[in-house]
Amino acid sequence: MATIIALNAIVIGLETDMASFPYWDMIENAFLAIFMAELFVQIYSQGRSFFSRNHPDLLWNIFDVSVITLGVIDASMSTCLHSSHGSPATLFRIIRLLRIMRIF
Repeated sequence: MATIIALNAIVIGLETDMASFPYWDMIENAFLAIFMAELFVQIYSQGRSFFSRNHPDLLWNIFDVSVITLGVIDASMSTCLHSSHGSPATLFRIIRLLRIMRIF
């Protein structure tokens, strides 16, 4: 999963430099789908303990849910507003970059 997170960070950086590339939204939605699938598998496999106070990765689990939720909001806003560039979308992408902290 660390490779996927690093690739996503690279794509976000490239999107900043090459904003005219027409497939960024599709690529970002693919990353979001991968992260959502991983989250659903974790929640399904761990059940209620995923959010248990005794879980050793509770803070990371909350962080992952928050970042993925913001990604879904970003994708929804981009679809509804027919724009992937703007202050809310940019803010959500910056927050998604924080996911790279999960690697370390």
